Amino acid sequence: MNFCTECGEKKNPQSSFCSNCGTKYETTPLAKNEPQRRRTTSPQKNPMKKSTKIWISSVAALILILFGSYKGLEAFYDPMNDLQDMDQAISSNDAESFNEFVKFDEKAVLHKEDYFQYIKEYEWQSVRSQYISLIENENSSAKGLSQAFNSMNGQKIFTVKPEKELFGLFTSYSLHAEPTDLIVSSSMNETLVKLNDIEETLPMDEPIRFTKIYPGSYNLTGEAETLFGNFEYDETIEILPLEENEVRMDFYGESVYVDTNKSDAKLFINGEDTGHILGDFEYLGPLPEDSNMEFHGEWTSPDGQVLKTDTMTLEDSDWYGLNFYFDEYALEEDNAFEDEADEDIDLASTENDNLYEEISDFVLSFRDDYEIAVNTKDYSMIDSYLQDEGEAQAELSTYISDLEDSAYHYEFTSNEIIEVYEMDAETYEVTTNELFVFTNHLDEQTEYDRTKTYTLHYKNDDFSIEKIEYNETNRD
Repeated sequence: MNFCTECGEKKNPQSSFCSNCGTKYETTPLAKNEPQRRRTTSPQKNPMKKSTKIWISSVAALILILFGSYKGLEAFYDPMNDLQDMDQAISSNDAESFNEFVKFDEKAVLHKEDYFQYIKEYEWQSVRSQYISLIENENSSAKGLSQAFNSMNGQKIFTVKPEKELFGLFTSYSLHAEPTDLIVSSSMNETLVKLNDIEETLPMDEPIRFTKIYPGSYNLTGEAETLFGNFEYDETIEILPLEENEVRMDFYGESVYVDTNKSDAKLFINGEDTGHILGDFEYLGPLPEDSNMEFHGEWTSPDGQVLKTDTMTLEDSDWYGLNFYFDEYALEEDNAFEDEADEDIDLASTENDNLYEEISDFVLSFRDDYEIAVNTKDYSMIDSYLQDEGEAQAELSTYISDLEDSAYHYEFTSNEIIEVYEMDAETYEVTTNELFVFTNHLDEQTEYDRTKTYTLHYKNDDFSIEKIEYNETNRD
């Protein structure tokens, strides 16, 4: 109620008594179950501390820094950077910068400038394409494995090896150059081979694995000392990326065949005993160019007498080679033996004049047909004169066969029988002096004066020539 119950004056809500009559206002109690109304207010939030704000800002900044660093390192370790730098080195012809990206085998021979020029000229475009393909497919199953880059001919020229950086977060690639094997052989024994600071002595005709080496140009030298002189080899070799590079060191010089009737005779060079016998050699040489060596042979007879050949040089050789022939019948014998031998020969000559005449005619007839045979290259002209499977048959059949493609000509000007000597009832030796003119393919002529000994077999009234030996040859 808003009015005083005593005087009806309007109540003053701020007072407990009526302002007109002073009566105390009565208060009405709340109902038992009526809720008491209260004024409520929302609690105020506490402001964020400054240290918290700083911490949050620091974490955010660190995340940004780490992310930026990762991206920077990712760009730094990007293998495309190396490829671009190598491209630049190739374009600017900078061998030193390019080779900084390549790892070489320290034990292999390397000429860095030559190697760079070879890669630049022949291999870079192919290697570059293989490098790009590797980078683009680095997430493939091959990631983490070494891979080969091949040259134009299909041989491995580089091995590319992945390398983990910064605890495995990034991958870079190292380029390992693959060397090849250099195989060297020599035509002479005990050849000292040199390349850079590598030296090795080679046996004859036995290839050896000399060294590992990279593509490029190199100077290879060799030295060989032989009985017939010293030889040198000096060549520039080109090494390619092959599985093997083979080099054959051939030493060139003139050689001459040995023609002798005493294979056990000693060989002398420039007047000194070589310690070898003539039978040790099929030919003498090779001899160095412009060689002025002099040769002669010495043979000791069973009774100790020594026979010497004339001293000869290469200019004294003919188609048979150098003729080391020894006339053992020219040895001086004591007078009694010599007189007895002369008497025996004279007696035999008297008793067998007819037979000796037949022998002489047989040899002279052979010479006539032999002239036709060597000029027509027809061995059949003389086959009937020669003993089957005899030494003369083997030598002359080979000699005439070798003349087939030649333009040589022989003119026999004189054939003279000097002596017929009976060795036994079935064996005779006939000594001849033969003059002939030889014309070579350049129409150059040489006159020959030659003494020979023919060994003949006489059986069933037939003669056959077993062998022919050269005693002395003079040329003009």
